Amino acid sequence: IFLGDTALLGTLATLTGLEAVLAVAAFAIPLLMLSGLAVARAASAAFGRTAGYWALVAFPLSFTFVRLSDSRDSVTALPLAALAFSLLMARPRDDAINRPSPGRPDWLLAFALTAAVLVHPLVGALAIGTVALVTIADPARFAQRVVPALVGTAVACLPQGALMIGLTPPAFVGIIGF
Repeated sequence: IFLGDTALLGTLATLTGLEAVLAVAAFAIPLLMLSGLAVARAASAAFGRTAGYWALVAFPLSFTFVRLSDSRDSVTALPLAALAFSLLMARPRDDAINRPSPGRPDWLLAFALTAAVLVHPLVGALAIGTVALVTIADPARFAQRVVPALVGTAVACLPQGALMIGLTPPAFVGIIGF
């Protein structure tokens, strides 16, 4: 059980007073909108504005779309991974509001990667690996922003990694990680 998804849906069930199965079902529509926005934004950032529309056409044919009503961890992590990709690939003129100043770390990218790892460690690790490969492919363009984001993500995910290998650190270690 991955804590990010379980905590999100448990909080939704508790705050609304719904049964757990109804809380999961209620989350399907907002997750559909969030996933569609994430897919369109990532495609637009990587391939141009019109690619976002084509991504919305192709998204209903994907495995992720089929699982939206189930809304397990891998589906919840998709918008976070897509946010990381869109932040990485956006051109400075297209996405000036979300871009850090030159020479500054990209903390929003670190947040997206960390949240993806905490919601679903495998999807988060794949997103981190993809970001690292893109950085290796074009270090002049990405390294100055991505390396601090990856280091920040690694520090924030240390408590999750400790739990995954079987250590039981005290609760305050999670706060220190963040």
